[in-house]
Amino acid sequence: MQIATLYYLINPKLLMLLYDERYFKHLTLYWTNLWKDKDRTQLEQLLPDNFNYISKTRKKLCINKEEWLKLAMEGYPLDDYEMIFVNITIHPQTAIVVTHATLYAMAGYIGMPDQFILTDIWCLLNETWKPVARTTVHL
Repeated sequence: MQIATLYYLINPKLLMLLYDERYFKHLTLYWTNLWKDKDRTQLEQLLPDNFNYISKTRKKLCINKEEWLKLAMEGYPLDDYEMIFVNITIHPQTAIVVTHATLYAMAGYIGMPDQFILTDIWCLLNETWKPVARTTVHL
């Protein structure tokens, strides 16, 4: 059991001190670096089985974990990125992270980055924070 969970059982307000914005920035950057490094094994461990990627820029609006992994590894390899954190909202069991991301990742990438607003929803599952959903809006 994580220490934060033990503190939460004593006093839920302490959780906000232990899981601050820096923690979720770290998790978001960790996830993005796993994608950039094409580390499928670690991505499989990070993403829960019920993960959903939602984007109106894709032909299929909502894809699951396996479809996203295939897309990330084969369809849209990430060469580089820049990320600005716009907003992070933390609740005892859920956190929402909104970023403005510049991604150098496209099928047939020719050096021009794409910009997105990414919204990640993190949930505390079995004492571990997991991203359960990501939505993207192409700018």
